[in-house]
Amino acid sequence: SGIPATVNTYSAFLSVFNIIGETVTAFNLERPLVSQVEYLIVAGGGPGGVAGGDCLSAQGGGGAGGMTTGTFAITSGTYTIIVGAGGARGADVGNNSVFTSSVATSIVAFGGGRGGAFKGAGVAGGSGGGGGGRITVPGGAGVVGQGFAGGASRDGDTGGASAGGGGGGAGGVGAKG
Repeated sequence: SGIPATVNTYSAFLSVFNIIGETVTAFNLERPLVSQVEYLIVAGGGPGGVAGGDCLSAQGGGGAGGMTTGTFAITSGTYTIIVGAGGARGADVGNNSVFTSSVATSIVAFGGGRGGAFKGAGVAGGSGGGGGGRITVPGGAGVVGQGFAGGASRDGDTGGASAGGGGGGAGGVGAKG
């Protein structure tokens, strides 16, 4: 992302890291005071559907960024945290958030899926994007354990207003349009 990494050295593990925004941070841990740490990692949300088609249709909402929690054993080493930003207009998904280490497996929260455009299905992601309006199309799938699918859109061709589906989230499937 073009952002230089910041490297800090700690002699003890800080109790809480609160890193917000698209950031790359690296830190060296020399003597951890704890052996296990809890983590909560959230990725960037997906963009909404891009307008197209006719003025009577609505686009699907972008899916929430995936969320993952857990614990892992911490040891001395270098740790890098990348916080993913929300998806830019026209992108398929939001940016992943990643926790990597020189001594452990990477942990990834996947970016949310884009909402569907005119008559288009939502895109899969950490949580799926909602389906695009005008006809009934499905929302995108969510990543198991990180988020739910986006909601389907509502058909406007059979009378009534068309509506895009809501993006999925960590707590449930997106609303039907």
